[in-house]
Amino acid sequence: VTYLLWNCVRVSSSYTSQWMMNNEGNLQAHYLDLCFNQCSGQGTCIGGQCQCNDGFGSADCSSDLSKTPTILSIVGGQNC
Repeated sequence: VTYLLWNCVRVSSSYTSQWMMNNEGNLQAHYLDLCFNQCSGQGTCIGGQCQCNDGFGSADCSSDLSKTPTILSIVGGQNC
């Protein structure tokens, strides 16, 4: 987690053209429509967050909600 946080700060600070000062004197993203994985082509990026199309979900709209999830393992190996 520490590495990810540090890397995020490093990357965001190296792209200073993507930041601007707002009326309160705080930095904000100049390009607010930057979303993780470009919403997987299944949604619209609004203010840096994906608004998923109907039938898709998750932070990057990559989950097809019409498909039944597959259980790969159960913690502790116990049955439900």
